[in-house]
This record gives sequence, structure tokens and C-alpha cells, in this order.
Amino acid sequence: MAPKFTPGPWMVEPHADDFDGPISVVSEYSMTQGRKTANWIAECDLQDDRVEENYANARLIAAAPDLYAAIAESLEYLDAMLGPCKAGCDCLLHGFHAAIAKAEGDANGA
Repeated sequence: MAPKFTPGPWMVEPHADDFDGPISVVSEYSMTQGRKTANWIAECDLQDDRVEENYANARLIAAAPDLYAAIAESLEYLDAMLGPCKAGCDCLLHGFHAAIAKAEGDANGA
């Protein structure tokens, strides 16, 4: 199944430090004549006791399209090279398939 999410790259908004509001994860960011435009993907709150953790969350969210692509491409190769796994095994491939299924909206995983 082809992903339905906004294609990458996603990034932590470069001007997120300019104010006390949330940290934004955006795509299609641009600054033209002092005006910001972007497609907002997510916001992470700047709670005083969790600032560092929330910046890390924003970076992880921004990496999601790249992580998805890397896992999907790896799976194509690994599935072709290794073939199917035994049901119930706990190999890395099952984790990869479950992560891709979750990203594609299958709450039960693969």
C-alpha cells in the first residue's frame, strides 16, 4: 500500500525558538518577504519541565518519512533475500512489517 501521509522532507520549524509557543514540525517551509509559509504536520508543547524531551519528540516526528522509506526499502530487499519467516518468531522483519503497517493505518500491525 502506498503511504497516504504528506511526503518528506519534514523539519522542525527553524524559527521555533523565537517565541514561547509550541515546537512545530512542518513540510514545505519557506520564508518570503518576512512571511512564513509551511504545511504544519505536528506541534510539540514547550512545557517547562520537558523542553528537551519535546524537542527530541519533534525531531523524531520530523524523521518519520525518512524512517518509513528506509524501512520499506529494506523490507523489499530482506523479504526477497530471506523469504517468509515462521509465524510467531520475533525476528527483526516482524518488527519492520508491524511498523510499516502501523504507519499505513493498520492498528493491528502485520
